[in-house]
Amino acid sequence: MLISPFLFLSLPLSLLAVFLFMTLAWVVSVRIKKASIVDICWGLCFVLQVWVYFVLTPEGFSGRKMLIGLLVTVWGLRLSIHIFRRNRGQPEDYRYQAFRQHFGPESQASSSLLRLTSHSGENAWRI
Repeated sequence: MLISPFLFLSLPLSLLAVFLFMTLAWVVSVRIKKASIVDICWGLCFVLQVWVYFVLTPEGFSGRKMLIGLLVTVWGLRLSIHIFRRNRGQPEDYRYQAFRQHFGPESQASSSLLRLTSHSGENAWRI
């Protein structure tokens, strides 16, 4: 079985897309002082990735690719909406509160980028 040359392009570009998206989520989380939005954005990383792969891999049956894209989109949106509704009006998740206390408010922004946002994005990309 031959490996598509588009695979070598789509993997790093999907990683870049997730990195940029999660960095944007981090900027928002620092502004609103609530790192819990990382959880909401996690499901959207899958939606972003599936459409990056759809666009960058021209081979394959387009109907099947479209079905997979739609199914992943529905799942990712459902997950993000569920977490958004669950967290709306609630204080920041206890894990992130503990994180903030451990690292202190002055280093929370840089620590959350390195430990929370990038880690979540990396996990979404690996899956």
